[in-house]
Amino acid sequence: MFVHYTSHNIDIDLLPLAHPAIVARAPWCDTFEPGTRVLVVRPSGMAEVLVVESSRPTNFADPGTDQLGQLGQLDRRRRHSRSSDWTPAAPDATEAHDRLIDETVTWAGRSFSYRLDPTGFWQVHREAPAVLVEAVLATVGDLAGQTVLDLYTGAGLLAWPLALSARRLVALEGDQRAALWAAYNLRQVSQAKVVQGQVRRLLAGDAAVVPRRADVVVLDPPRSGAGPRVLDGVIARQPHTIVYLACDPAALARDLADLVADGYHLAELRAFDLFPHTHHVECLATLRR
Repeated sequence: MFVHYTSHNIDIDLLPLAHPAIVARAPWCDTFEPGTRVLVVRPSGMAEVLVVESSRPTNFADPGTDQLGQLGQLDRRRRHSRSSDWTPAAPDATEAHDRLIDETVTWAGRSFSYRLDPTGFWQVHREAPAVLVEAVLATVGDLAGQTVLDLYTGAGLLAWPLALSARRLVALEGDQRAALWAAYNLRQVSQAKVVQGQVRRLLAGDAAVVPRRADVVVLDPPRSGAGPRVLDGVIARQPHTIVYLACDPAALARDLADLVADGYHLAELRAFDLFPHTHHVECLATLRR
């Protein structure tokens, strides 16, 4: 690893914040080509530790390799028609290093098993997914008969439990691979739909793809925050509740100022220390109209 703010590389033989299984399995004595990124993953849904070298080709099996082409066709059809239905196929791993992983989240006595590849986004703290699902569901309240938008859905962590009690849920995700896995993970939830594309453009686009009105909007944007154009699209849908997950309090503060200026008030703000011994703090803001 590099000494902080230098290019000086030093050997390490301890990861004090890692799961014990990762510490035991980490390839301390292996040699790698310069620039190699090594991922050591201990998924909650699997007993084994997975070591992935991302400098070599990592053709992690998608939900059918032809699904990438199908999703591209779906994007083109979405621009010229009023249909955006797409059903993903079951994924298959093709080689030993092309391993897929399962992450299990338990909430209210029910377990949700998510399938994704090791290089995809997932919360790094093992307890974080369940904590965040519980916190978000507690703040949105009863979703019966309501339309929900889940922005930046990733692999569908929040979308799946949210959709179970909603009348309709539309999940938006910019990353193509993440959108494929979200669609796969939500494949049996008939009231849920996953749409791939840049979130701000989708919010400004065809109403047949993303509804013009929503009762609840949940968003978990990247560190840079949502920004004015996305927030304009959220406000235009006149949700009575906005639930905003943020890993950068400064970006959150900027976006909250815009939402308050447009008639929302901050009903609740919670902070979670999901990244111990770092300056990052996960915040959950709930706004009401």
